[in-house]
This record gives sequence, structure tokens and C-alpha cells, in this order.
Amino acid sequence: MTILIEEPVMLVDEASTQEVPSDVSQPSPMPQPNAPRRSNHGESEITAQTLKKMLTSSIVDFGGSQDKHLHLAYSFLSTLLLALLSLSKVSFSQDCSDQTQDSETIIVDQSGEGQFTTVQEAIDSVPAKNSIWTHILVKPGIYKEKVVIPANKPCIVLEGNSASDTMIEWGDGGEVDESATFTLSAENFKAKNIGFKNLGKQENMQGCKINATTDILDGLPGYITAQGRNSATGDTGYIFKECSVEGTGTVYLGRAYKQYSRVVFYKSDLSSVVVPKGWNSWRYAGEEGSITFVENKCTGAGADRSERIKWEKTLSSEELDKLTDANTFINQDGTIVVDQSGHGQFTTVQQAIDSIPAKNNVWTRILVKPGIYKEKVVIPADKPCIVLQGRTASDTVIEWGDGGEVNKTATFTLYAENFKAKNIRFENTYNLKTPHGDRNSIRQAPAFQITSDKVSFYQCAFIGVQDTLTDFQGRHYFESCYIEGAVDFIWGNGQSIYKGCTINASTAILGGFTGYITAQGRDSATDTTGYIFEQCSVVGTGPVYLGRAYRQYSRVVFHKTHLSSVVVPKGWDPWTYVGRE
Repeated sequence: MTILIEEPVMLVDEASTQEVPSDVSQPSPMPQPNAPRRSNHGESEITAQTLKKMLTSSIVDFGGSQDKHLHLAYSFLSTLLLALLSLSKVSFSQDCSDQTQDSETIIVDQSGEGQFTTVQEAIDSVPAKNSIWTHILVKPGIYKEKVVIPANKPCIVLEGNSASDTMIEWGDGGEVDESATFTLSAENFKAKNIGFKNLGKQENMQGCKINATTDILDGLPGYITAQGRNSATGDTGYIFKECSVEGTGTVYLGRAYKQYSRVVFYKSDLSSVVVPKGWNSWRYAGEEGSITFVENKCTGAGADRSERIKWEKTLSSEELDKLTDANTFINQDGTIVVDQSGHGQFTTVQQAIDSIPAKNNVWTRILVKPGIYKEKVVIPADKPCIVLQGRTASDTVIEWGDGGEVNKTATFTLYAENFKAKNIRFENTYNLKTPHGDRNSIRQAPAFQITSDKVSFYQCAFIGVQDTLTDFQGRHYFESCYIEGAVDFIWGNGQSIYKGCTINASTAILGGFTGYITAQGRDSATDTTGYIFEQCSVVGTGPVYLGRAYRQYSRVVFHKTHLSSVVVPKGWDPWTYVGRE
């Protein structure tokens, strides 16, 4: 899945890792269940109209407002809205369902034995915004047609019998963006065993065989590549690995289409058609220092470098490894695969995170294959722009069992900004085997700790008993998540929205004592933080308070949320702020 940045949103500071203050500690729950009905002394009354404004309005001038609750709460929601708008600048292109589970096959056969007789007809039959891998099987033949796959038709696999007997060809020339035989504008596309031919001036290219048909130029040399990297930091380039170059006339390996052009031929067989100079700077004569043309470990008559241009580059083994490894070059803004079975780049999540360079500013997806990953994971502050994705929160689990000091025991600790997680379960098993009623043995044991800004979670689960989700600092968004715990299991001073989440108060472990969902730590009347629960549901196995005041200006809102009978009649607890509600 490619991640598109619509406009710059990076606010990455070179700040050092920030820990939760060491003086943070919370006692085990003591209040008895069945307390009297909640009073109005500590719970703020906010009208439906005010809430509607809080949740839907845009920023306005509060100059003459006399409604203190509206002013403070609305300022919070407005700030959260800005946070979400900032997060929304990061849009995710269409992802495709698992091909093995959901693939559909369309057959193209010129003889009429398939659903369609042309490739374009098959593509036209795929629905717009398609999200299921669709297999178009093209039977052998020469399909004389001009084919276009538009941007709104991703997730297509196009397969023939072999590139020699399954051919799509057309004859057009002139405007380069109008004359292609096959034009692809959609993402998530794969082609196999197909030949593509433009009858204007090319012969067939099969596999990694580069055929320079330059005899058509009447003795003049041709050019294989014209690569157009625009800057020294651009991540583009052409890498030819274990290929072969042959032809019918002389040819340069490439010429610089742009000033920072980058082309590498690696472990490739170069025949005598390659001219001795090898490369051409084209219009950048005198500026060759910015051009990266490389040959390494090539063989053949054309690999003799004795007469090569003097400005051909030599790369370090580290640079060469990065460019010739598809996982690090092609997937720079794409995917790193973690698989316990060894079928990915890494077998642990931490290894994948460690592989991302410091001060990373390219969105990087870590795809975690199903399994229980028993490890303690930390993402440091200098590794932003990570998307962590599993298959489902039920079969992709990161778990650890540590308890005690809250800032040292989390299963997953996040210090980096610009982070997104989807379909992952985070679990701290430390307290889960505590006998029911043995509340004195329960320790702080977070499943996830967040101390960074611009973070979002979708269809994730957080499992623990005390301090399950340390929503400590920053702007955060949770959608369709599951959060389970018994004591202060959503706590901290985050500025967060929880939408459509299931809150499971597993307070039966407390042996009849009442638990607490939230312990929010807003420090002042002007602090913008707080927790908003919208369209959520609260369920559980024992009695629970909606929250207790971790700091004097604690702020929590439950809006349009289903509260089951596990919620105690009083609803809220001022904790150490009795008399200052």
C-alpha cells in the first residue's frame, strides 16, 4: 500500500526521548460498589446544543461568550479538529484484500472461449474503486489494441501464458504521453508473462533482456536509458540487476535526462553493442558530478571499462547493497514485511523498526504477518512516519509481560510522531493471571504508551489490567478499537478522540471492588487536552467508574455512547480532589 502525502505535515523535532515522569503512581482501587446515584457537584452539565457545536462547528470568535463550559470544551474540540485535519493530510491509497482469499479471475480469449475477447473489455468490467485482487488471465494470441488502466481501478493482476506467445501490441508515435501501447495509472498492479510492443520503433523486450535495435538509426548509437531524477535527495533511479544487454547496433547504457540522473547496471552481461564510453551526459556536460551512472560486477565484451567516461561513479558496498536490494530501494516509501516463519525481511517487529533510518521522513509501512510476537517494542523519537499494519487484531499480536514502573514496563512504547497502526493487538500479560480478588498483586503494566503527536489507531486492541493504554501526551485518534482493563486503563494527559470503540471493564478481577476507565491528567483550565468518547460502548465483567480525576482539571466526555449496567450509579470519582470538583 502506497501512502500519499497531499501536502507537508511533518513536524519532526530532534527532541530527545521523553519519558513519563518517574513520580507517576496510582493506588489500587478502594471504593466499594453500589455507591449512591451520581450528583451534579463534579459532573459538568453540557447541553445537547453545546455538544453539537463542540463536535461539528468550525473555529469561531468566543469574544463575547459567557458560557465557560462551551468556551473551554469547544476550544478543546477545535484543537482536536485541527489535529485531525493535520492527520487527514495523510491519505492512504486503495489497499487490496488478500489475493488468496478474495481473488476473482476474468478470462480474455480471442477465440471467444472467455468472458471477453480484448484486454480493454476485461479492464472495463472491473468496478471503480475496486479493492479485491482481480486476476485477468489472457490466453495466447496477439492482441492488437491500445490499453489503458485508469487510476480508479487498482488491484489487478494481468497474466499471460508467456511473453513470446501472449502479446499486446499497437503502433503509435509522437507525443510520449499519448502513444503508449499500454498505459497504467492505477496502483497495486502486477503483470506476468505478457509481451508489450509498440510497432513504431521497438522490438520485444522479454524478461530482463535489453535488446538495443539501433540498426534502425543507420549507424548512429542509441541510448538504453534516459533517467530523470530531479535532485540529490530524490529516491528514483533505474537498477538493472543480472540482466543482459544485446542488440543489432551500437548503444550507450544511458544519457542524463535530468541533472541528477541515476542508473546502475549490476551483475549484468553487456555485449559488444555497448559503446566504449558507456554513458553520455547529454545536455549536462560540465555538470557530471551530480550524475550517478554505475557499473559493478558486469561481464561480457561490452563491460570493458578501459575507455569509459571518467565521471562514472563508484559506490560503496553499503550504497550498492541499498540500491540493488528491492526491499530497500523500491519499497523506500512502501512495505517492510515481518513474518515469524522467515518469509519476510525480518522475524520481529523491533528488527523492522531498527532498520528504518534515523530522522526518517518517508512514510514506511511495516506489514506484520499473523502470529504472536512476544517482544517489547520501542519506536524512538527519531523514527517518525511509520504505518504498522497486521491482518486482524485477533491473529496479529504483540505481547509482553512486564509490570512495576509505568514508564518502563509497556509492551509497546511510542516516542515518534506521525504514526499509524491498524489491525494489531497490543497486550501486557503481567496481570492477566492474577487470581480474582487479589487486587494487591496488580501492578501498573501498560500494553501501549504514547508520548508523541499525530498518532492514530484503526481496528486495534489494547489488553491489560492497570494502565492498559497510557495515552500520555499528544493528539491521538482511535477508531473502532477495543480497550480492556480494570484500573485507570485509559490514562494520561493526551488530547484524544475515541470513536466507535468498545471499552471493556474487566473488573471482575478486583473481586467486587470498583474499577476506573479513565484517569485524565489535564493540568490547567487553559490546557487543551482531554478524552472524548463518541459513539462508543462500555461493557464489562464488574462495576466501574467512567473516570476519576488524575489532575485537578481532568476532562472526559462520553457522547452518544452506550453505557451498560457495569457503570456505577455515581458515574465519576473526584479522587484526591474532593471539594475542588
